[in-house]
Amino acid sequence: MSSNDRHEPQNPFAPAEYAKLTGFEGSWRDTWWRRDFLKMLVARWGLDAAPGALLDVGCGVGHWGRTLAPLFDELPELHGIDIEQAFVERAASAAGELGLEATYCKGSADAIPYEDDRFDIVTCQTVMMHVPDAAAAIAEMRRVLRPGGLMLLAEPNNIAGYLSYLMSQPRPGWQYVRQQLDFYYICMNGKIACGMGDSSIGDQLPALLAAAGLVDIDVALNESCPALVPPYPSARQQIERDFLREHIEGGSWWMGFGPRENALRFYRAGGGKDDDFDRIWPDVMAFQQRVAENLDAESYTGGRGPMMYLVTGRKAA
Repeated sequence: MSSNDRHEPQNPFAPAEYAKLTGFEGSWRDTWWRRDFLKMLVARWGLDAAPGALLDVGCGVGHWGRTLAPLFDELPELHGIDIEQAFVERAASAAGELGLEATYCKGSADAIPYEDDRFDIVTCQTVMMHVPDAAAAIAEMRRVLRPGGLMLLAEPNNIAGYLSYLMSQPRPGWQYVRQQLDFYYICMNGKIACGMGDSSIGDQLPALLAAAGLVDIDVALNESCPALVPPYPSARQQIERDFLREHIEGGSWWMGFGPRENALRFYRAGGGKDDDFDRIWPDVMAFQQRVAENLDAESYTGGRGPMMYLVTGRKAA
């Protein structure tokens, strides 16, 4: 089915707000992956040789494609699509600054503007967690993947990451942790009900790839943790500290669902009651404020391991 046969999806957030929430600005996403780890996976997947053509779906400003492209013996033909024209333009500009030849255009995961069997690798990072129908998006990604080609999805289980965040030091009591996990789970299900994706979809991807007819399915976990150990001496720790502090000071729910109005919308859609939201939300903000104060006092610490899956499958030859 061509992209002309489908509606054009709309980003529920303004581009500037979305860029901030997802870390498109600055260097934060550059801390997600270690090059040696990704090189090891490239060898495991049998991709040491040049893969030919690579498509980064939902590319944002192009971070994931730019991270993958230099891992191969020869640079692949790099393409990227995103529903936001502003992101497409910034991705092209960033690639040019690095001397990468890349083609970026407007398009969505469920309406990819390329012909069948076009790419050797089709990939995305933190995209399936936002689409309303991940199965449809995976089917569309499979369509443009050549026979024998590799699909690579990098997606989280964010409720596991949220638990890790809550368990950092100083650690709150279990009653608070349990309350926050319940709150998060209701909002997460509400986001799904609103047609805005499953923020913990990583666990579902192996079954979704199998249902789409992909074979040789494999699963790995990212080994890089956003650890914070006072006095936060490394550049990686300082980037993480500053990003965390910026979100807290901006009033957004860190690792949650954005500002209050978004969280309330999802909480309602997940079956939560307004009275409960009004009781719990101040606790969320108060905890974040304590985190900010402990960061300033250089007493906040934790391994804070996320759960980011790397799920691969091949289109049968």
